[in-house]
Amino acid sequence: MGTSEEIDRLIALHVMGWVKKGTAIVSPCKSMSFRFREKPCPVNYSSDIKHAWDVLDVVINDIEYWKITSLGDKFEVVFDDHVEVGKTAPLAICLAALALRGKYKDG
Repeated sequence: MGTSEEIDRLIALHVMGWVKKGTAIVSPCKSMSFRFREKPCPVNYSSDIKHAWDVLDVVINDIEYWKITSLGDKFEVVFDDHVEVGKTAPLAICLAALALRGKYKDG
């Protein structure tokens, strides 16, 4: 899919409600912003489980069924009919959320 920074930007924009204004992305609470070329997304959705749970909190109302399964060396996340696998649970949660929003398709 891309780097974790790219995934974090996509999550910020397409799942968490951040808004692109010029070269900056501004959070819904207006207290955080970052510039695409100068800094990575300040929220590590795809690598920090605390922030990945925030992603799940946002999409939970859009799904009827969800499941997170450890497969040993990776994790599988199911949001309705979207099934994604990642090296970590936060990454798999983010990939499934992007798939749910139509912003990611594996393979």
